[in-house]
Amino acid sequence: MIRIQQKATLAASFALFITACGGGQTAPTPDSTDGTSNNTTTETPVVEVRELTPEERAAQILQEADEAFQTAIELYVAADAGSRDSARIEELMTEAMTKNPEYTTEALFNVGLMRFERGDVPGAIAAYEQATASAPDYARGLANVGYIQMTQGDYQAAAQTFQACIARREIEPGCNINLAILYRMGEIPAPGGDVDLAQVERLRFALGGDSRSADAFALLASNYYEAGQLALARLVCENAILLGIDEAVLHNRLGLIALEEGNVIEALAEFRRAVEISPSLISAWVNIGAMSLSFRDYTAALEAFEIVLEARPDDRDVRLSYGAALRGVDQPERAQAEYEAILQAVPTHPGALFNMALLYQEAYQDYPAACGYYFQFIDSAPQSHERYEDADRRVFNLHELLGSLLFLEQATEEQVAACAR
Repeated sequence: MIRIQQKATLAASFALFITACGGGQTAPTPDSTDGTSNNTTTETPVVEVRELTPEERAAQILQEADEAFQTAIELYVAADAGSRDSARIEELMTEAMTKNPEYTTEALFNVGLMRFERGDVPGAIAAYEQATASAPDYARGLANVGYIQMTQGDYQAAAQTFQACIARREIEPGCNINLAILYRMGEIPAPGGDVDLAQVERLRFALGGDSRSADAFALLASNYYEAGQLALARLVCENAILLGIDEAVLHNRLGLIALEEGNVIEALAEFRRAVEISPSLISAWVNIGAMSLSFRDYTAALEAFEIVLEARPDDRDVRLSYGAALRGVDQPERAQAEYEAILQAVPTHPGALFNMALLYQEAYQDYPAACGYYFQFIDSAPQSHERYEDADRRVFNLHELLGSLLFLEQATEEQVAACAR
């Protein structure tokens, strides 16, 4: 996890010394009664500024560096990403390292963070590389360069960067965690061909570099989870929490483990604990929404999916689930708008077609229109789709129903034909 670095101590404060010297200056003053001068005098102190010694000036410069660094940290902490004055923070970091070279590595890394935050990716990479070059054993800058390469889809370059990173510092958490991810994704070959073993080895090195890395614990648990070793996965998460690493990602993983074990009550409780700790953990909100929808708690599902869609407006699967929740709270028009938005982007989207058919069948009771959407679904979805047989059965049942309504003179032949195979 990338973060701004803080320096723990400040240099002692030194101030400019101003002294008042003895002696004074006389001037005649008017007499208050007759306007004549008298010999009464007033003294005006003469202020003499003493020059700082070289030692005092050096200490003052160090203090200014400390103040610039700490002000930058305060500006960073006081605002969220996107609203920070990143240019001002970068300016203060530059001042700090100019006045005190000991800040160079940390300041350059933080300059990289600010540039990346405002979208200057080349500038961020340049700052991270400068931070790396400033100290022979510093590797966090390389971790962030590799992360950028991963987000750009250049996995081979990312792997080379992470390997260069651990060559500098074998236990650098970010580089080890991301190498483990690349192994799991299958983007780079695992040493010895054993993906599971290679992942575990990297994650152990990550924990060696930061024994309190929640991400490393969560990824290690994920590795056991995907291997079907649920007891080990649970043990990893629970041990981390017992160590005081009570992080949202661990509770989210425990929720998934509980869900796999069939304990839905515990699963939902863990997902909710995750968002209590970190309200911005979108994956946990997705899980809460999906579980609430399955429980028919449509109000809770709506709340969760609205939070997710604010962060991921183009996530069609979530938008589809949001529409289902809207239908559950008897807002069919809004649900229809969600499905139509998906179909406008992807006209053959199976989920949107099926849900639109369901909406017309159950909410509007417009059976011919429902059959039209069912037929579009059947034509576009693979037969392996989980709702394929359901759609086929629903068309058959609607055709039979309309036939009965025709006999009772409550439907037309055209309506019956709309559901004919």
